[in-house]
Amino acid sequence: KAMRPMDLLKSALAERQAKAQKTIAETGQKWIKRSELEAKRLEEYFAEKKREEEKWKADEEARLRQLEEHFTKSGQKDQESKKEIPAHLLDEALLADDDAEPPLAVEDIISRFREMG
Repeated sequence: KAMRPMDLLKSALAERQAKAQKTIAETGQKWIKRSELEAKRLEEYFAEKKREEEKWKADEEARLRQLEEHFTKSGQKDQESKKEIPAHLLDEALLADDDAEPPLAVEDIISRFREMG
C-alpha cells in the first residue's frame, strides 16, 4: 500500500523532532547555527571521501599484489617447462650433421639479409 500524505507528513515531523532532540542532547541548546551544521556536514563528507579513497587504494594494492603473484607463478612454470639443451649436446649434434653450417656472427647475418633485400 502507498503511504497516505498525512502519514508521510507525520513521519517527516517525527524525524525532524528526533534530530532536534539529538541536537539538544549533544549541545544543550535548542537552536544551532546554520554555519555549524554546514561545517559538520562538510567534515562528514570529507571523512567519508577519505575512507572511500583508502578503501580504493587498498583494493588496488590487493589487485596489484595478486597480479604480481600470478606473473611470478606463471614465470616459474615457464622456466620449468623450458628445457634447455646443454651446450655440449648441441655441439655434438652440429658435428654429427654434415650439412649443418657453423653459427654465424651477427654482422654476417645482417650483411646476408642486406644482400638478399
